[in-house]
Amino acid sequence: MYPGTFFFIFQGANNGGEVTSILWEQVSPETPKVELTGANTLNPTFKAPAEGGEF
Repeated sequence: MYPGTFFFIFQGANNGGEVTSILWEQVSPETPKVELTGANTLNPTFKAPAEGGEF
């Protein structure tokens, strides 16, 4: 993998193929883990746990 490459983990899907949770993490150790939660992929919630904020 190259620096800055993301790897994606898709966990489960609802009726209609909605993604229930996506977790991805940048290879660079200084980058916080970013988590995507919510069943609605059109209106997801992004959280950066290390920062404790949303964007």
